[in-house]
Amino acid sequence: MQVHFAAEGRVSSFLLPSPPDEGFWDYLGIDEANHHLFVSHSDEILVISTDTNQVVGKLAPTPRSHGVIISRKDNHGYYARGFA
Repeated sequence: MQVHFAAEGRVSSFLLPSPPDEGFWDYLGIDEANHHLFVSHSDEILVISTDTNQVVGKLAPTPRSHGVIISRKDNHGYYARGFA
């Protein structure tokens, strides 16, 4: 899946790795201070470097993750999940 995003004053695009079942994709979250993009996908969250456009990590299991937000105040990340 090709994704385009704007962050840090520039527009980037990259091809997300897709597992065979495709699953579902949801919201993107950005951590501009650490140059990371968080992409919710099924039961995991991909961590992508906005410098290299490469996957640098995965957060899992995160069942039905919908999005990620980074709190600059306490330097913690949070994700929303839900079941429909």
